Amino acid sequence: AGRLAYQGHTRSYALFGQASYTPPILNDNLELTGGIRYTIDKKRLSTQIYKNGLPPPIASDQGKAFRNTSFNITANYKFTPTVSAYARFGTGYRSGGYSPRAFDGAAYNPEKAKVYEFGIKSELFDRRVRANLAVFRTDYSNLQITQPGFSNDAGLVNTVVNESKARYQGFEFELPA
Repeated sequence: AGRLAYQGHTRSYALFGQASYTPPILNDNLELTGGIRYTIDKKRLSTQIYKNGLPPPIASDQGKAFRNTSFNITANYKFTPTVSAYARFGTGYRSGGYSPRAFDGAAYNPEKAKVYEFGIKSELFDRRVRANLAVFRTDYSNLQITQPGFSNDAGLVNTVVNESKARYQGFEFELPA
């Protein structure tokens, strides 16, 4: 095996906006919030393998742009000034890219997520006790996993691969006094 040298370059651009609105219904206790984000990630990877101390006979230069639009919608309702409930749906994104040690490997795809969350927030007994409950679920597509492997050119390497789908779900209860 030879010695591997690589150089990466990343540029990321994003535009984000968010707005909240309290409709003149339900005694102004409902607040609706929406947000949107547009992202462009440009990635470039140059890889060279030096064998026997000689200049690199093998070189690789790869580049790719990844684009995504994500959004978030939340509805929050105040039952009282100290007790509210909310529901949220949002999407998320993690850029694709390259595994530098996997010489001349294909790019891995962006990871995407859909997030569902419902909860209750409260401050009780003259704000001496806080009781919060949240139930959540995140559905991933193209989940990015780091996987060990072997390359004839670079030896033992870790590469990022995409799994098809994954789901994380649970709940959280908080009761500080």
